[in-house]
Order: sequence, then C-alpha cells, then structure tokens
Amino acid sequence: MAVSLVLISAVAALLAAVIAWFIVPRGLSPWIKIEYGKHTGRPLEEQAHILASGNAVALGLVAGDIVARDPKLSDKAALVKALHRWSRRIDRTTDPIGPTIVVAVAGLDGRLVQASVPPVYPVGSTPPGIEADNFSGSGVSTKPGQPMVWVTSPVRVIDPMRVIGVVYVSMQEPEGYVPSAPLITSGWEPNDSGWLGTAGLALALLVPVCVAFGLLSTRRLISRIRRLATAADTMAQGDLGARVPVSGTDEVGRLEDAFNLMTEQVEAAARAERETAGAQARSAERTRIARELHDSISQHLFSVSLVADNLRRTLPEGSSTHDQAASVEQTVRRTMREMRMMLMELRPTELEEAGLAAALREVCQAYQARLGITITTGLDPVTLDPRAEHTVLRVAQEALGNAVKHSGAETVELRVTAVDGQVEVVVRDHGRGFDPRRARERHGLGLRLMRERVTELGGTMEVDSAPGEGTTVRVRVPASSTAGMTTAAAGTS
Repeated sequence: MAVSLVLISAVAALLAAVIAWFIVPRGLSPWIKIEYGKHTGRPLEEQAHILASGNAVALGLVAGDIVARDPKLSDKAALVKALHRWSRRIDRTTDPIGPTIVVAVAGLDGRLVQASVPPVYPVGSTPPGIEADNFSGSGVSTKPGQPMVWVTSPVRVIDPMRVIGVVYVSMQEPEGYVPSAPLITSGWEPNDSGWLGTAGLALALLVPVCVAFGLLSTRRLISRIRRLATAADTMAQGDLGARVPVSGTDEVGRLEDAFNLMTEQVEAAARAERETAGAQARSAERTRIARELHDSISQHLFSVSLVADNLRRTLPEGSSTHDQAASVEQTVRRTMREMRMMLMELRPTELEEAGLAAALREVCQAYQARLGITITTGLDPVTLDPRAEHTVLRVAQEALGNAVKHSGAETVELRVTAVDGQVEVVVRDHGRGFDPRRARERHGLGLRLMRERVTELGGTMEVDSAPGEGTTVRVRVPASSTAGMTTAAAGTS
C-alpha cells in the first residue's frame, strides 16, 4: 500500500509538472530592439547616449531579477548572468551604411566582463574612455580616418538601489555619412526563469490528485480501523466476546487476528478468574460451615452422648428407661459418626502444598483413623493442571464419602492411573450396591454434581452398581502437558 501510494503520487507530480511547463508563462525578460536609418538629424554623440542608456536600463532590469532570486550572488556574478541572458534577446538591425558601433559591458573596476560586440576588445581589457568608479561619461578619441565618439552609462539594480557595472558604447561615422538617430524599442518576453509559477501550478494540481487518491485508497483501511476501534470500545465496556472479521493478510489483517486472539485470551483468563474466585468462595464457605458444625453441633452431640451414657449406667438393667437411654446413646454415636464424615468432606485440602497424591492419601487416612474404614490406594504419577487436580480431588472425596456412608463395606479401593493420554480415577467398594436409575430419581444430587465437574474438563464418568454387588465409580479426565504438575507416586496403604 505504501509503495503504491508513493508511485502514484510521483506520477501525479510528474504529470502536473509537465502540464505546468507547457501552459504556465515561464517568467519575463526585457528585450531591446535598435533600428537605424529611419530617423535623421541627431548627432553621433546623442545616438551613442541613447544606445548606452537603453542597454544599461535593460541590463539592469535583468540583473535585478537575478539578484532578487539569488541575493547571495556578487554584483559581478549577477552582471555576467544578466549579460548572458540579455544578450540572447537583443535584436540589432544596423543600416549598412550607418556608423560603426562597438558595445561592451565592464564591472566596477573598469574591466570588461564579456568581449565587446563586435569583438574589438577582449574580456578583462579596458576600452579607451572607461575609468574605474567613473560610471557615466562621454568623449571623443581620434582614430585613423575618422573621430570615434564613446559614451558610458551605469547599470543599476533597484532592490537595493546600487550600481553594479557600466555599459560602454563607441560609434564612428564613415566618410560622407548623414547622421541618423537609432529607433530603440523595448518590452518583455517569456523566458524559462518563472519557476515560482510552475511550482505553484504543480502544487495546485498535485494536492487535489493526492487528496482524491488518499480518500479512495484509505477508505477501506479506515473502515477496518474503525471496526477495530468499535470492538475495542465494546470490550472495554465489559463485553469480552467482541470479535472482528479478519479481512486480509496485511498489517491491519494481522492486527485483527491479534485482537481476536487477545480477546480470547482475556475471556479465558476472566473465566478462569471467575472459576477460581468461585472455588475460593466455595472453599471458604465449606470451611465456615465445617467450623460451625465442629464448634457447636459436634460439641452438643458429645454432651448428649455423655448424658445418655450416664443415664444408661445409672438406670437398672432390663428397665425400659435403661433400654431407651442405650438407644439414645447409639443414635447419638451414629449421628456423631455422620457429623465427622461431613466435616471431612467439608474440610479443604491444600493441593498447592501437598500435591494430588498426598492430598488423596490424607483424605484416605482421615477416613481410616476416624471411621475405622480400610481404604487401599494405588496412586500412579499423573500430570494435571491445577483445575483438574482440584476436580479429581473433590470427585474422589465425594465417591469415597458415598461408599463409606451408603455401601456398608469395610474396605474401599481408590486407584489413580494414566491411561491412553487420560487420567483415570476408580473408587470401588464391595458393599450393598444400589440401582443407579433410582438413585438419580431420588438422591442423585451428589452424582450429578460429580458428573458436571468432570464434564467441564471434557472428561467422562461411569457408575457401575447393582443391589448386592457393590459400586464402582470410574472417572476419566484429559491429562495435562503442564510441567511441574506431576504428582508423587504413592504405594498401597
């Protein structure tokens, strides 16, 4: 795009300059035309004065134009350039029988800056009658045959007004010549020095061309950038689902693709942050509930169990009151057992410090120590990201709790293995079992929550159970390639 803009702008500028060259007047230069033989009655000296002053005025006008364009030129350099330009414009028609005329131009030091016309005096010479710093004068010098009249006239420029040279004219009449006055006419004609006009027209033509090209070539680009800006504003207002279509492979197209990638990453980060915040909130709430249950209800149940035990010991055996006290004591003990299981489920486990294997082993040891259940474990080294580790821990904890509470089995098995790029978690008991369909209808909240957790990770969950045949919960989640998340291997306890 940048290359095309430069090329088209260059072509437009070239066309504008070519057009301006042909249609713009290229400056003006003075010209002088001298004709002889048409007027009579003027003496030779007067004719020389007219010719010298006319040449001086014309040469001063040209030199003034040159000095105005280049003020750094010296007076002598400006005089030479003016003489070169003006001498090409002079048109001198001489009567065949008229006087012999010599025209020359000298600097302020009296030396010629260009050979005389005709070349009687060379460059650097001083014709008779010219003196340094004497800019205006006249006189007669004698040559063999006829006297010669000479006249000098100063060459002046206007801005600032000063003399930069002198025009020298000499005239010699042939024998028998009748004096005649030259007819001097002057004016202005075009030359090639009008660069300001050319540049002005080129600029006038180039500006609209470039503006039109800029509008046409950037219209689509501006539209794409506006679309990006709108999407960025939408995203800044909280809509992280803002996307823009990728409309090319240029720089803007890559920017659009990078914007989409950025929004996806921001959306994923925000989603992970919400999930982390939710998990932290749930963990904090579970901790609070566990603390409340332990500090209040568990203490009350313990107190009730002590009272029931004292009653049972105090009352005579075989009485109905004794049996009722024993029943209350057993009920309270079962309730306390259920409470301990609930506290273990609610109690958070520090995965960040212990790792998945150690956290699972801690849960199993807590069940064994407090509830008297034997749990065999087989924990292979697996690789999971933190979110998946947390899900596996909670699912295993839920499955173990269900097995302890509902199966009636004395032994529960927990296995964690890596299978075909996935991590498999198996919790198996040999207890009373259940009908999974009826469980979903009546008490399937725990199973449904487990399944939802696993599905969010792109995994699967199977529950295999039947009345009297025990229960097996099998969960598979994708393994992670994140380094540093490999759990330590654990043996069987």
